[in-house]
Amino acid sequence: NGLRALADAQQALTAGTLRIGALPSLVATHVPELVARFHAAHPDVRIEVTGAVDSAELLEAVDLGRIDLGVADVATAGPGVEVRLLEEQRFAIVLPGLRNVAEREAEHTPPTITGDELATHTLVTLPRGTSMRAVTDEAYARFGVQPPRVIVTTQRDALTRFATAGVGLTVVPERLADWAAANGARVRRFPAPVTRSIGLLVRHDSVRTPAVSAFLRLAERVPPGD
Repeated sequence: NGLRALADAQQALTAGTLRIGALPSLVATHVPELVARFHAAHPDVRIEVTGAVDSAELLEAVDLGRIDLGVADVATAGPGVEVRLLEEQRFAIVLPGLRNVAEREAEHTPPTITGDELATHTLVTLPRGTSMRAVTDEAYARFGVQPPRVIVTTQRDALTRFATAGVGLTVVPERLADWAAANGARVRRFPAPVTRSIGLLVRHDSVRTPAVSAFLRLAERVPPGD
């Protein structure tokens, strides 16, 4: 009877656990809104959020059932995993240093980056093999330039701080760049969008479990970029 009551509670979403894994940059941007929507609707379901080094590690965690849902760059999704696209995430550039008063008053919208700027400044970025590094390398390739120097860190949350401290420029999701701009950062856009596809990864056999199914339904109602 106890097991039956527990099963009924999980079916009714008045108990149970939902395990979510995400790339660290998405834990800071997309995951809070998604979790907030689910938690408001089902406050009695325990939620666990963990980070993963890269999309491959996240995909493995989904495939092996260590997590129920993944939030990641969907380009690496494999067989047996269903993808629910959330948005095409755009990237921007945070230049070294902070804006002075005149720049803050003059910049209503960030100007676009030039190849000369990319080729002049040190690049602060993540290690090769990460999704954000791949996006960054693709952006440089579009301009046909290489950074003169590269500083690599595994700490995604520190990228914009390195830039505003004057170390070098960094390429980050637009939302992170906008947050940095609100605190005085010098931000540039790309002339043509530089993007990656962000989505939810879930095993086919998990799609119809109550908590996962409810999360997927609610995620579809969250406007892109919210």
